[in-house]
Amino acid sequence: MTMPGPVEVRETIETHLASFPKRKKEIEIGFFGGNFTGIDIDQQQEYLAIAAEYLKDEKVQGIRLSTRPDYMNGQVIKLLKKYKVSTVELGAQSMVDEVLKKSGRGHSVADIIKASE
Repeated sequence: MTMPGPVEVRETIETHLASFPKRKKEIEIGFFGGNFTGIDIDQQQEYLAIAAEYLKDEKVQGIRLSTRPDYMNGQVIKLLKKYKVSTVELGAQSMVDEVLKKSGRGHSVADIIKASE
């Protein structure tokens, strides 16, 4: 699977921004559909830097992303704070270890709790 490059990311953002009515709305850039903090760190920074430009220019009011609980740590949190990420959705499908294990999630309830602290 090929990840979109910076030009494609900007084009996608611009296309969606143009589709909103001109009245004030809370608009966020979201990186969903996978494990954002599991992709290459350089690519994370590239995407977040692009999103941060829109935040700085007040074209959007937030940056949000989804990720796995076992891919959150202090270094990741520092990076997300640096780029002013406002919301992180943890892929916590269950809070029962047995269910997580049987469904092949690859993380535990302890990972979810640690990631949310």
